[in-house]
Amino acid sequence: MKILFTGVLLFFWFATAVHGAGDVCIPVMVFSACIQEEDGCFSDIEKNSSLVMRIEKNPELFQSKISRYGQYALATGVFISYVTERALHGNRYTASLVNAAFTGTVSNYLYFSGNATIQDRLSGRVAVSSDWEVLSSAMALGYGGYELLDTLLPRGERAYFIHSSSMIISCIYGIESDNQHLVMVGLIAELSSIFINLKKLTGNNLYGIPFLVTFATHRLIIYPYQTVLIVREAHDRWSEMTAPERARYSVISALAVTLNGLNVYFAILIAKYMKLRPNTVQ
Repeated sequence: MKILFTGVLLFFWFATAVHGAGDVCIPVMVFSACIQEEDGCFSDIEKNSSLVMRIEKNPELFQSKISRYGQYALATGVFISYVTERALHGNRYTASLVNAAFTGTVSNYLYFSGNATIQDRLSGRVAVSSDWEVLSSAMALGYGGYELLDTLLPRGERAYFIHSSSMIISCIYGIESDNQHLVMVGLIAELSSIFINLKKLTGNNLYGIPFLVTFATHRLIIYPYQTVLIVREAHDRWSEMTAPERARYSVISALAVTLNGLNVYFAILIAKYMKLRPNTVQ
């Protein structure tokens, strides 16, 4: 079943990417000139996308230079690089460290340096504001594909199968709906992965201390807090939402609840391990 689901998910990824390649005149953050002067460049569905309408209303809105096709191309390149590295060296932690070092660091900087709330991002009052948000989503998508394949190996774990599947779905949703800034919020938890991978690669237990701190703050405090805000916002505004808004809130809420469940599961495993071996953190 895992193999079948993996095949379907990866096929959806590459099929979506190929579709994007056929529409290279439609970057994920379209240039306002294309909207204003080349009306034939967009289908009716694309004209109605939330980002296109926001740009039409506000031409000064941030417009990334990275097209949808470019994002999928980058994700595919990252995916191939990680798979190749694993095949050549047999190390499962290097790819995770590289992904966490980039996406975790970038997302935390953008998250804590900005002043937008999760409600602002979900409602569309705040859109993508940096190419770093776009790059982080693409990088995370590539890693998600690698991690998904890794779970099929003999030592693959079901929890990481759920984690990688959620990551792929989140990133594809973010790219296709121009909501990479929402994906960025989810990636802040990758900060803790930097330290656990450093510990596993170096064998130095001191990395367990910042791992526990960042795991607790990001995965057990910030994540649940953001999820409560998402669900409360959806509850308060549900009756006035349009169908696309309800779909967006539903998808984000489902993914948030899933990831919170995984974080609790990981926390239980960590607590059990520390009870058995109190001087180390796996």
